[in-house]
Amino acid sequence: MNGGPKAYLFRGCIQEVGFAETNEATRHLLEEAGYEVAEVPAWTCCGALHRHFGDVDFALRLARRNIEAFPEDGIIVSNAGGCGAALLEYREWFAEDPLEERARRFSSQVRDLSQALLQAPRRLTFRKRYGKIAYQPSCHLRFVQGVEDEPLTLLRQVAEEVVDLGEGLSCCGSAGIYSLLQPEMSRKVLARKETEIPEDVERIVTANPGCAMQVRLVYGGKVPVVQLPEYLLEWTGGTGLW
Repeated sequence: MNGGPKAYLFRGCIQEVGFAETNEATRHLLEEAGYEVAEVPAWTCCGALHRHFGDVDFALRLARRNIEAFPEDGIIVSNAGGCGAALLEYREWFAEDPLEERARRFSSQVRDLSQALLQAPRRLTFRKRYGKIAYQPSCHLRFVQGVEDEPLTLLRQVAEEVVDLGEGLSCCGSAGIYSLLQPEMSRKVLARKETEIPEDVERIVTANPGCAMQVRLVYGGKVPVVQLPEYLLEWTGGTGLW
């Protein structure tokens, strides 16, 4: 779509490889909301997982490539809590570095998809779905990006009832690469969710690919687990992807 404010989609490596449909849903939603969505061919991994593992130098190399690749004439939209958190933290990663000023401008452009949709030039309309869903927020989205109410605001425009599985500051156990480094403890953290998810929920909606993979380990065979963009697109006034 042309003529609207520019939105650059940050696809993210895990999202793009494992959940390409989530990125395509994100693009459709942004266009439906009035943005001109653009691609940046030179984007690369955000560096979050490398930094979690302690490889700070490589994470900074990746961050530099992204800062240099993205134009300054629009917002940068992330649909993954972990990626968005890293992109926001670039301003801190490059403190007292020659790239500090540009890193700050870059981080100021970053928006989570839920923020971008609620600030969009055109309000999305949804077909009301009568049913109950459970929402598993991303800890990186809530505590680093400070985005807590926006996804719930959108979900409540669609579902009759939304159960917030993040109440009580409850993590799913994915936590970046924690699920890989500490799989046993990670599964114990996830097991706590079993008492939080009502039996009559129709979907579990997450805000991060790591959360989606983690929750699917236990509940994917019982309840469909999708990410926020896919769920919202299914109930827009448009035709969606399917």
